[in-house]
Amino acid sequence: MGMKRSDIELGFAATKVEGKKRVIVITGANAGLGRETARRLLLAGMRVVCACRSEKKGKLAATELLAETVDRPDPSIDDALFMQLDVSSLQSVRSFIEHYKRSGLPLHALLCNAGIMMGPRRTSVDGIELQLATNYLGHFELCRGLTDQLIASAPSRVVHVSSVAAHRGRIPLDNLNASADNYDSRSVYSMTKLLQVIFSRALNRRLEPAGVTSNSIEPGVVATNLSAGITDNAAMRRRLEQGISVEEGASTQILLCGAQQLHGRGGGHWAEGQEITHRFAKFGAPSLSPLDLEQAIWKASEALVQAYTENTH
Repeated sequence: MGMKRSDIELGFAATKVEGKKRVIVITGANAGLGRETARRLLLAGMRVVCACRSEKKGKLAATELLAETVDRPDPSIDDALFMQLDVSSLQSVRSFIEHYKRSGLPLHALLCNAGIMMGPRRTSVDGIELQLATNYLGHFELCRGLTDQLIASAPSRVVHVSSVAAHRGRIPLDNLNASADNYDSRSVYSMTKLLQVIFSRALNRRLEPAGVTSNSIEPGVVATNLSAGITDNAAMRRRLEQGISVEEGASTQILLCGAQQLHGRGGGHWAEGQEITHRFAKFGAPSLSPLDLEQAIWKASEALVQAYTENTH
């Protein structure tokens, strides 16, 4: 079971900085867990940037969120803003970063929420396997590109929406970008979700001294539109369709993004409102220490970004 929504303390979200509302960027804020998180944090007193692939869906979500939260504190028409971001495209990620920097907005929280699940092997516009590009690599690049904004706005936080599937993940460091040979969409999905957990910890290690924390969460088996993409595993699709509500599933990420009680707490992995970091003691590459694995993954991710950036220019 998740937490009761009324149990969540949102002092960080509610507190203004120099008289202005704190700002959160949410990838994939137009549907599912991202949209519910946006709604709740707006009601608590934050400004939300809806970073969505579809301009039509993103603008509609921002408009609807404003209408659904009319009793939010000090309401303003720009409390919910749309900014275009296709997290599976490295060029789109870089364009978003530049746009955000030019906007002059602070960045108190970044929720890496957008994701896809399973289905046939597809590739991104850059030629990267689509689950890897969407769930992990685009967010890796987004976090790196917005580091200066996060530090300038500290105390700030990054939250990565992983999955219970991460516990099954294995990371072939020499083959992150799974080829079509013997492609197994479930094991690739699990890998991308474990990569998020390890990247979150690595990011925290680098940024916590500057006042930026990073944590990962698993929302549980939630009934969202994510299930529509699972065309290759009927049992898994049914399991998702019968999952917990979005309201319950979003509670842990809302807590991590908005609770004052989590000030300064980073490097953790959370589920059902509790820290469960100890369950990842071994990770998905038992031959390496956690620190060595973090560094190896960071290097491999940088190399992938570099290789595919060169390919497309």
